[in-house]
Amino acid sequence: MLKQISIVFRSLVGLVAIALAFGIFGALFVTKEGANRATDLEPPRVVPTMRVERAMAPLVFKGYGVARSMDAVEVAAEVSGRVVERPRTLEDGVAIGEGDLLLRIDPTTYQARVDALQAQIEQVNADLSALEVEEASLAERIRLTEEQAEASQRDLDRAREAYEAGAGNQSQVDARIQSVRANLVTLEGLRERFASVPSRRASFRAQLTSRRGDLRSADADLERTTIRSPISGTVQRVDVEIGEFLRVGDPIARVVDVDRIEVPVRLPVGSSGVVEIGDEVELRPDGPGDAAWRGTVSRVAPETDADRRTLTVFVEVDAVAGSGDRLRPGRFVEAIVTSGRVMPRLVIPRRVIDDERALIGEPIDPVTARADAESSGLDRVDFDAATRLLRVREVEVRVERYIDGLLPDLHPRETEWAVLDTGSVAASRGINDGDLLLMGDTQRLHVGMIIDGGVPGAEPTVDGAEAETPRNGDAS
Repeated sequence: MLKQISIVFRSLVGLVAIALAFGIFGALFVTKEGANRATDLEPPRVVPTMRVERAMAPLVFKGYGVARSMDAVEVAAEVSGRVVERPRTLEDGVAIGEGDLLLRIDPTTYQARVDALQAQIEQVNADLSALEVEEASLAERIRLTEEQAEASQRDLDRAREAYEAGAGNQSQVDARIQSVRANLVTLEGLRERFASVPSRRASFRAQLTSRRGDLRSADADLERTTIRSPISGTVQRVDVEIGEFLRVGDPIARVVDVDRIEVPVRLPVGSSGVVEIGDEVELRPDGPGDAAWRGTVSRVAPETDADRRTLTVFVEVDAVAGSGDRLRPGRFVEAIVTSGRVMPRLVIPRRVIDDERALIGEPIDPVTARADAESSGLDRVDFDAATRLLRVREVEVRVERYIDGLLPDLHPRETEWAVLDTGSVAASRGINDGDLLLMGDTQRLHVGMIIDGGVPGAEPTVDGAEAETPRNGDAS
């Protein structure tokens, strides 16, 4: 019996000793952890920030259009005939200068008409010359006949006086009367012929004018048998071969000037009254490729398209891009039209954008930060040492366009900026006025992480050197 009691007593003593040992170990462990906490607490990572504000920036509108040549000519036959000549070098796609030969139509018939009209003109000129001689001759004959008629009249008067005095006879008087009458008839005929000279001259001159007009038309037709390019450009197509018979209006070739390009661009109706002649335009291919062409608005349609809710502007383009790529007619392009008018826009540094995302910091108090950290098992951060606690949040970014240059009111050294299209992102998911944009090494941050945003109002940094030093106490 005593032996059993002894065994039980020893067992109890052993259990008490074990419990005491665990108690001492626990006390030592707790004491050590507290010491570590006291010595290992570190402040949150310091990340430079920039307060998002608006800056004056030009209004920008995006649209699309198809490039077309400002000078494109469909060359057609202006006279009929058989093609007798076409340059061997004339093929689709070759460059051609203004006035270069496209083809020649048989000129034989047209040359014959020109020769005939020239002969007729020479005949009319000869008739006019003869009429001038005839007019002078008639004037002289009229003068002589008038003198002769006057002399005959005097002879008649003397014969009558002699007859009345008894010195003459009636036959002498009658002879003088016949002579006077003959002279008067001759004079009247000459005067009628002389009076017809002006009308005959007018008739000849009218014939001459008509023949000269016919000759000009014939010369033009003869010239049209030689068909030349009306502009410098590139041959898009040639429709005729040697030996073909052409009729007036038959197509011959199409020549396109690829140096002067125009793009009718459809813009949102909101651009009406804002986009004006002279505004700058950047054109880019709608698809693969990094070519860009510069142009200006040369015309603006007077009316908007009510059905499509668009406004058409016409952009005159420098056809050769800086990369050497040529904008060719028929190419579909995207157009960015920059208005000369400016208004406040949200602008952020270009470098903080990653795949249409950016990081901002939302203010958080130390108590909430400590509770979040403890619930995540990360309670070794000295939140009380932070200047401005922020929780990292991701926001959507839609870029309207990029601009270059210093904006000292926003940042002292940043030179590359993104103008945001705030209308395409809901306010709850995008960047808003007054948000604290996280700068520096944002690749080492993650959503929900608690950071120190630094001193409010301090100058933002460019390189984010404060974020380069890793912290053992990063919290999420």
